[in-house]
Amino acid sequence: MRPVRPGARTAARLAGLLVLALVLAGPTVRAADEPADDAAPPAVTAIVDVTVVPMDSERALPHHTVLLRGDTIAAVGPVDEVAVPEDALRIDGAGRWLMPGLADMHVHLWNPQHLTLFLAHGVTLVRNMWGSPMHLGWRESLASGETFGPALVTAGPLTDGDPPIWPGSAVALTPEEAEDLVDAAADQGYDVFKVYNRLKPEVYEALTARAAERGLPVVGHVPDAVGLRGVLAAGQHTIEHLGGFLETLAPEGRALRHGRWPEDLPEPTDDELAALAREMAASGTWNCTTLIVMTRFVPDEEAARFLEHPSMKSVDAFTKGSWQPKNDFRQKEGADAAAYLTLRRGDALRKRFVRALRDAGAPLLLGSDTPNPYLVPGYSIHQELEQLVASGLTPFEALAAGTRDAARSLGREEVFGTVAPGRRADLLLLEADPLADVGNAQRRVGVFRLGVFHTEAQLQERLEALVN
Repeated sequence: MRPVRPGARTAARLAGLLVLALVLAGPTVRAADEPADDAAPPAVTAIVDVTVVPMDSERALPHHTVLLRGDTIAAVGPVDEVAVPEDALRIDGAGRWLMPGLADMHVHLWNPQHLTLFLAHGVTLVRNMWGSPMHLGWRESLASGETFGPALVTAGPLTDGDPPIWPGSAVALTPEEAEDLVDAAADQGYDVFKVYNRLKPEVYEALTARAAERGLPVVGHVPDAVGLRGVLAAGQHTIEHLGGFLETLAPEGRALRHGRWPEDLPEPTDDELAALAREMAASGTWNCTTLIVMTRFVPDEEAARFLEHPSMKSVDAFTKGSWQPKNDFRQKEGADAAAYLTLRRGDALRKRFVRALRDAGAPLLLGSDTPNPYLVPGYSIHQELEQLVASGLTPFEALAAGTRDAARSLGREEVFGTVAPGRRADLLLLEADPLADVGNAQRRVGVFRLGVFHTEAQLQERLEALVN
């Protein structure tokens, strides 16, 4: 392993990352000071006579009992076949549905208050896409149940070329620097390695090769100079935001602004979308859709309506302040009617491409990119589910992207993502069938996290406590 050479340039960037983390975190909050409603799960919990939505395939199992032992599912079977111990905590499942907790596979987690928001909205795992040593500590305290919140998977520092798009990014100018950054991330124990737009091809090639050697999945954007097909050839594990597909389908030499499709360009045909989707499917690379995020870049009057939604009441003032256009360089650029029209054309094309990816069998992941503008942690994943269904997916297919397939993408299908013996007891108890209407995933009776049952009333109390 090559040692990381700090130097003045790297030291300054690391300092920038620390400052960014402190700024984005807003007010200091010690999440570990807020224990769960019950510090430990009961020895045995039985959810009796419930309809199980196991999410291993599109099916529902009525009149079942699910037995939990501590933080693990011990048994799933018909009510007359699963014996319930006398000392078990019994939860009535009659007329209710039980499914796995949801995973938001693209978040930016800096404020520990957001951990409560995620879990209170049924999100029991998040994949954090820009991390620091702070997140490694959070990952452990969340895994043990010491901290109230979802399980955490985290990238290390975002890695970009020079100049980086985001201040505080790690920067790799040479193949050797890229390899050093990968080694450092692997040695520190990050789960994935995130790449960004301005990496040079030779740097990206060295980075992905070293990551493969170290067993560290590469995730993130499609670097501009590498292109979508270069990323697929390199075996990048996930692509975020459907990156690179618009650029691939644009006429040669025509540069596009991120996420936009100009009015003067004819839209790609269904055949063109299908052909590219088949390439994606053949590569095995996962697509984390995050359709909702681009729809939230809107004129001021629409933004004002977003802020009136009831879910906003639990969002801290610092996060809301970061959404103001004056504080976000992306919203300052091209904020006029013509620019917004190109964004909406891009939104429509992204939905068409998601449908093409589904039809081609390309693997999809559920993610929201919260807390980008007007995306409430936890609640925004339900908005993304609605976007997927509006793109043509069935409720089961949309939910699978945030349960079974989220686990598969992480190589943890034996840990979470389905309702089956041996899986972690992270579950949603619902009032209505989520396979009939994806919106029913919001109709919670309560949330199980590590076997502890948090009723909807308790979760709402936690949300009320966050109101400024």
